[in-house]
Amino acid sequence: MRGRHLTDARARLADLLKLRFAGSMDPVSPREAARSVAHDFNNAIAIVVLNAQLVLDQMLPDHPHRVELVELCAAAERASLLARELVPGTAPFTATLPPLPSPPTVPAQGGTVLVIEDDESVRAAIQSVLSRRGFRVLDAADGAEAEAHARDEPIIDLVLTDFNLPDTTGAEIARRVCERHAEARILFMSGSARPAYADRFLQKPFTPQVLLRKVRLALEAAP
Repeated sequence: MRGRHLTDARARLADLLKLRFAGSMDPVSPREAARSVAHDFNNAIAIVVLNAQLVLDQMLPDHPHRVELVELCAAAERASLLARELVPGTAPFTATLPPLPSPPTVPAQGGTVLVIEDDESVRAAIQSVLSRRGFRVLDAADGAEAEAHARDEPIIDLVLTDFNLPDTTGAEIARRVCERHAEARILFMSGSARPAYADRFLQKPFTPQVLLRKVRLALEAAP
C-alpha cells in the first residue's frame, strides 16, 4: 500500500513540475526542477517547525493547545521524510527534539549574525529564534542587501546564508562579506542537497535547537 501511495505521489509531483516550469525559456532538467521544488518545500516545513516551537517555548507544560503543536511538528517531520523519498538527494528533517527551555534558563549568547535568506518567512523565524537568545540579527533578502550591511556594520560575527540566492550564491556573498569582516564565521543553509564543499552546513528544515547549536559551533570554530 505504501509503495502505491509513493508512486501516486511521484506522479503528482511530476505534474506539479510540468505546471511550475511550463513556458520557461531556460531548459530545466527533471532533477534540477525536482530539487527546486524540494528546496521550496523544505523552506515551508522550516517555517512551520520554527514558528511552532517558538510558540511551544512560551507555553506552560499543561497548556491545552500544546499537544496540537507537538502533533504539528510531528507532521512536518513526516512531510520531510516524504520529500526525501520523492526527490533523491534531499535530506530529511530528522531531529525531533523537545521544546526549547524557557528563556530564563538559557543564557544569552550575544554576537552579531547576518542572516541572508530570500524567503521572508524563513528569515523572520530565524531572526526570532536568534534574537530571543541574545543575538543581534541583521537580515538581508539577497546579496546586495548583505553587502550593504557589510559596508555599514563595524562588526559581523557570523554570516548565516542560504546557499542559493536570487542574485548570487551563498559562497560568493560570504566571500564578499569576509573581505570586510575577516573574523566572521560562515554557516551555510539550504533546503536542497548538501553542497559538496560546505563543511559548515545547516540542512533545512531545522528546529530552533539545531539552529542554535549550529550557530554556537560555528562561532566557536576558527574563522
